[in-house]
Amino acid sequence: MKFRRTLALAFVYIGSVIGAGFLSGQEIWRFIARHGRTGLFSIALIAVFFIILAPLLYKAARQAGIENYQDFFYRYLPGPFPYIFDLFYSLFLLGSVSVMLAGAGTLFNRLLGLPYSLGVVLTITFLLFTLILKNEGIMTVNSILIPVLILLTIYMLLSFLNREFSLSNLISVFLLPGNLFPAAEWIKDGLYYGAYNLAMALAVMTGIVHSEEEEVIFTGGVIGGSLITLLLFLIYLALLAAFPQAVQVASVEMPLLSLAEKMGSFLYLGYILVLYFAIITTAIANYYAFTRRFSLLLGFRYEFALLLGLLLILPLLPSGFSALVDRLYPLFGSLALIIIFIYMYIFLKEARGKG
Repeated sequence: MKFRRTLALAFVYIGSVIGAGFLSGQEIWRFIARHGRTGLFSIALIAVFFIILAPLLYKAARQAGIENYQDFFYRYLPGPFPYIFDLFYSLFLLGSVSVMLAGAGTLFNRLLGLPYSLGVVLTITFLLFTLILKNEGIMTVNSILIPVLILLTIYMLLSFLNREFSLSNLISVFLLPGNLFPAAEWIKDGLYYGAYNLAMALAVMTGIVHSEEEEVIFTGGVIGGSLITLLLFLIYLALLAAFPQAVQVASVEMPLLSLAEKMGSFLYLGYILVLYFAIITTAIANYYAFTRRFSLLLGFRYEFALLLGLLLILPLLPSGFSALVDRLYPLFGSLALIIIFIYMYIFLKEARGKG
């Protein structure tokens, strides 16, 4: 029973990070693969956030009795800072949900030939039906969709890499110029990407882990972070093999889908399904965290806040998927670094005080 709960927690963590931007390859190219071989250092930096910091901060939040992210801000930060960071976090969550819904619209329009708005509407409908059930709805959906998503993604990536990576090909990939971008760029991108995704995961997981056992929280965090890092590394390799020139991927909205298309109709359709699962799980996790905060802030019923929050998201959607990834992620990444630093400082201070 404890192991099943640990896996369920790991799947919710994975679902809060792996969205359309991640599994489309758009995020991985933007923050990692475009740096060539030095992208490996970015991955190592990001792994620290996913595998080490995440489970430690989840466990610390449980020990401190924090039930949601705003509770952390208002308990520990002085003056106007709680209100400022509360606002930023809400914008993070809204921005992420808008990216996922834009991804759903793009998936339906460009890949299935259906209206962009239909993809958005169907995804919103699924979100609302799931989130009515709150925690149990999230755990159930993630426990079903995330294992399928992981297995299909790993199978597709390994199939491609097995076909494309001879020894000479592998060597040529890692001989790609690592100085296309200055060293500061891969460090900055690694920090931004790791901090942004950890900040988003904290917003979701803090509301879930407060009722779980500490062993389950920590182990689930390590398992989830390790699987995310594995997928990130495989996508990085696949992108370098499939798009050795930056110009080849710059105009591709969902690079891994074009890769899947080369692998045949079975994997292509399977990866469309994977992307849609990723969109659903991340949108569910982040919109749940936002709705809980939104309803508490305005004093509305949770169910009413679910509908009202959509009015803030819908105006962002016409911007398109890749445009939202390119504009929102770097901005939120820099702000998320500050938030993660505050989390770490406060919890280290608390731990020292208890010791």
